[in-house]
Amino acid sequence: MTNWWYPPPPPAPLGQQEFPLADILGLRADVDEAFARLYDRFSVEAGAPDLRKASLLVPTIQPITSMDTLLVDHKGILEITAYSSAGVMAVATVPVGERWTVNRFRIARSGGDGTFVELFTTDTSEGVTVDLDSFGATNIKLMRLEQPLVLEERDTLDINIDAVTSGGNWRCHLWVAVEKAF
Repeated sequence: MTNWWYPPPPPAPLGQQEFPLADILGLRADVDEAFARLYDRFSVEAGAPDLRKASLLVPTIQPITSMDTLLVDHKGILEITAYSSAGVMAVATVPVGERWTVNRFRIARSGGDGTFVELFTTDTSEGVTVDLDSFGATNIKLMRLEQPLVLEERDTLDINIDAVTSGGNWRCHLWVAVEKAF
């Protein structure tokens, strides 16, 4: 028996709470990361809403959250690719299960004496290649994209190497928003 003058116990930590709304919707907070974050952010609690307050929902401001935004991870990625001859080569490849939204990137030579003249992306699922930029021979290129470049899993960022006498590495630095691909 509890005494009415004692406050209720504090809620369990996020991973240990039970979420009745999840049971109703068929979702589990421990599986669906976005829902776990929403429950925590909006303090979703058990029980039906008070019907006396239900009419207040219409004229009030309702919080809205983009679940896609909750699941995006913004990060810098460094890919290092060895080269030894001229020709087309991928300097960055999107891993299976991910989608990248590229905002800017830099490709630079580290070692060797190769230069490249063209930058493009390849949609490997369709076999389509699109030029991003063509320029005079260089060993470094910084791209600030006007519109984000969305790359799906297995898509590549490629360069056309035009001259090599000794091999080395290409370093591709990317600033991307990484999402899970479904």
